[in-house]
This record gives sequence, structure tokens and C-alpha cells, in this order.
Amino acid sequence: MPNYMNNYMDESENNELFTQLPEDFDPEQDEIIESIVIDNMDLDDRTRARGIALQSLYEMDMSDHPVNLILKERIDSVQLDDLQKEFVEKIVTGVRPFIHQIDGLIAEYAPEWPIDQIAVIDRNIIRISVWEFAIGKTTPIKVAINESVELAKLFGSESSPRFVNGVLGSIADHIDDLIHQ
Repeated sequence: MPNYMNNYMDESENNELFTQLPEDFDPEQDEIIESIVIDNMDLDDRTRARGIALQSLYEMDMSDHPVNLILKERIDSVQLDDLQKEFVEKIVTGVRPFIHQIDGLIAEYAPEWPIDQIAVIDRNIIRISVWEFAIGKTTPIKVAINESVELAKLFGSESSPRFVNGVLGSIADHIDDLIHQ
């Protein structure tokens, strides 16, 4: 076990953590992608599903894990009904083919922030929202933006809600122009 872990956990917590890892896990080469335990949060069904989708997209950005395995692991890690599972899958599989186009919008409407310098969480929250209101058209613009701000409060940094709201507000202000392109 890495020595730095001893500073933060007692022995029983260390043993519990490392018994959850695969036998072939190598701390020198493998990366642990953290997830927030969303099951214990008081969230409505669609917000919970968005949180799981966000964690899935985050893991896609941070690893080379196959999408189907990421989705299965994330969906199996919490209690979701069939509609929530379907919504998670719809978001992730909907966002994925449009990542470059959505990132282009982010770059255009947040020009002072190069896409690779935007926090991974914030970038994926924006991707989800843009997909929901502009591409998948599953959610009204204002609802999608409000949901994104809530996700930013839960998962992002202190400045995330304001940043996400600002970028999405700029994109929403130009949605008619974007649709006609």
C-alpha cells in the first residue's frame, strides 16, 4: 500500500479500500477514478441520472475504459429504476458522438478558457446540458441550465456554478443562430 495513504486512513479503512480493487491493480500504473456516492444524496430521479451520466463522461475523459463497461459499472453502483437507467444511457450515448461539436461551442462562448483548461467536471456538465437542450431536445433550455448549475454545486468547485451558468447562458442566447447553421 502506498505510504501516503496512511496519513489519511486508519488500518481498517486501508484494508477495506484495497479489498475493493481488482487483484491485478498496480498503484504505480493504474489510476483510480473516484466517484461520489450519489445513492445517499437527496436528488430527484432525473438529477440522479444526470449525476451518474456526469460520472460516466468524466471517467471517459480521464481513462481509456470502454464506454459500455463504464456505463455498466456506474449504473450498477446505484439504485436506479429502468427510466433512470435509460436516461443515463441516453445522455452518455447522445453526448459522445457530439463531443467535438459541443466543445467547439464551449470554445466559442468561453473564449478566455481553452477547452483543455476547463475543469473536466465543468466541461462535462456543459456537454450534458447542451446535448439536452440543443441536440437531444429532451429538456427545455432553462431547466437544463438550472439542472447543470445544481450538478456544478454538487460536483464542481466553488466557482463552477457561476462558470457553467455563464457559458450555458451565452450558448442559450445564441441558440436560434446555432440551430439555423
